[in-house]
Amino acid sequence: MSRRGLIAAMAVATAGAIMATYYLTSSSASREAADAARIYIEAVKNRDFETIFRYHGASQKRRFLIMVKGGSGMEDYLDSLYRDQKTSFENAPPPHNIRGAWGWMEKFLFIPSGRFEVAGVEMKRHEENVSLPLQSINVRYYGVVTIRATYPDKERAPLMGGRRLKSALLEMKMVHSGNIARTLRGRITIDRWLFTSLSAGDDSVEYW
Repeated sequence: MSRRGLIAAMAVATAGAIMATYYLTSSSASREAADAARIYIEAVKNRDFETIFRYHGASQKRRFLIMVKGGSGMEDYLDSLYRDQKTSFENAPPPHNIRGAWGWMEKFLFIPSGRFEVAGVEMKRHEENVSLPLQSINVRYYGVVTIRATYPDKERAPLMGGRRLKSALLEMKMVHSGNIARTLRGRITIDRWLFTSLSAGDDSVEYW
């Protein structure tokens, strides 16, 4: 790369880093991530899989890849993806405990008898290739939405490892659609925060 080209690339990287930092610290980003988390929680509670699919990060990433690839069979692939993910959600087995990467764990925690309140939002940066001079180009950001979950009805509370859950602080990791797949950046047409994972610390969990 020529010296002029390198300077231009570094200028673009710097501008991108400044914009990312502004977005990370803006109240609108936190609000949008929290709003999307609330939408996802309600969709799971109501078993509204159409909305679940639209806000589920792994599903949308696979959808984006199919759309970018295109081709005459794209619609069939998209329909198959939706059906497969819906079947996976409906047939997901209950988790043994509240820790760990259990598939569709939110299905068993976001239930109609529970109460869920957004307790806070923290915006974080995830940087890739940090050793490279132009690493700012690869800055991604995500939000961690803390949910205070309570289950006032013991008989209908989630069953985790033989014990009924009474309350917990749940952390929902939300990522913006523009950053769900690094290789597709600039090619994603939707503007939406997406659910990627759910976790809880042992020290925040209370059982009946």
